[in-house]
Amino acid sequence: ARTGVVNEHPSPTPTTETTETPKETHDHVHRSPDRDADQHPHRRPCQRGTPGERHHRQGHLDRPLPGDDPQRRHRQRCGTGAGLRRSGHRPRGGPPAVDPPHGAGQRQGRDPLGRRPGGRPRRRHRPLPGRQVKRILGLAAVLLGLAACSTQQPTILPGDHVAVMSPHVLNVYPHDPDAFTQGLEFLDDSTVVESTGGWGTSSIRLVEAATGEVLSQQNLDAEQFGEGLAIVDDQVKQLTWKDQVLHTWSLPGLEAAEPASYEGEGWGLCLRGETLWRSDGSATLTAHDPQTFEPTGQSLQVQALGRDVDQLNELECTPEAIWANVWKDDRIVAIDPDSGAVVAVVDASSLTQIANEHNVEAGRGQLTGSNEVLNGIAVHPTTGHFWLTGKNWPVMFEVRFVDGPPGQPG
Repeated sequence: ARTGVVNEHPSPTPTTETTETPKETHDHVHRSPDRDADQHPHRRPCQRGTPGERHHRQGHLDRPLPGDDPQRRHRQRCGTGAGLRRSGHRPRGGPPAVDPPHGAGQRQGRDPLGRRPGGRPRRRHRPLPGRQVKRILGLAAVLLGLAACSTQQPTILPGDHVAVMSPHVLNVYPHDPDAFTQGLEFLDDSTVVESTGGWGTSSIRLVEAATGEVLSQQNLDAEQFGEGLAIVDDQVKQLTWKDQVLHTWSLPGLEAAEPASYEGEGWGLCLRGETLWRSDGSATLTAHDPQTFEPTGQSLQVQALGRDVDQLNELECTPEAIWANVWKDDRIVAIDPDSGAVVAVVDASSLTQIANEHNVEAGRGQLTGSNEVLNGIAVHPTTGHFWLTGKNWPVMFEVRFVDGPPGQPG
């Protein structure tokens, strides 16, 4: 697995292994904001996010920094602009303020305030009014994820060849809220094959798309964590996370065939032509032979304007592109299958809001867990519409992608 990638899976029963941290369970270790406030009386403790998220943000910023400016330290810990009302601060999500080495950036013949000998201080520009800032950043926010305080967000930058899209909802269907969806693909016009994850809860199942009814199901061994899937001829191939085991099931009977093995982690899987593409949580997609699952030697490095886009999760292949969920993100990226370049970004944040409303109406509360995120892409074989859902979501959406960010007519 690629170093630094946040894992998406809850950890099993406690073990002595400490070399890897599953993607969503690090809340048990965190620094006390009260203790930090006592040691640094001028620092405002950051209360945004879960304790684990605060620990993730603060872990590399608690060391003493040159100058020890409390306002700058607070911006680094909590995101720029968090809890501040000072003019001149950057919009939230901008690059963190980092002190340069002592004396660096100070022009010759000037003091630290930028003054020439005997001169006046350098003039500071007044910040733009809030409304202007919002207009300027409106489109960029879709791509940059400005509201995020986590360093694990993918780097997706705007450009002429990166289209911004959003889902136009056509229908909303029931979905099993206990299904930790990892893979989704249509078997026929009315049936989807779904892979679910979790230790002791991983399965492969056939589901009636319009009702959410589980028609048949096979469970994985309790020590295996199910991941993405792809249909190949009359079989379905199913990945496992760290077990390096590829399961093969017959269709429609879901009878198990001899499993295969592979190197690395398994996250998402899709078939395009004669190639199976596998994601592993990094910015790289690996090509496999659809019959033997042997690597073909091909790979795609997924980038937007020259920068890696990692955390790639569930995959869906179409003739035009490879569509990928981004772990813990409301966006879907469309990847050029020849170059690996991101050619479109779909902002599906509106679906998260609708799913949350359905969950509340059903009496299950808010979808506030770190795992209850958008995941699962399938294309209907007749209509070509996309069907989208999430982990433990109570609904599945039939949508078509339209140009422009959410809220625009489409």
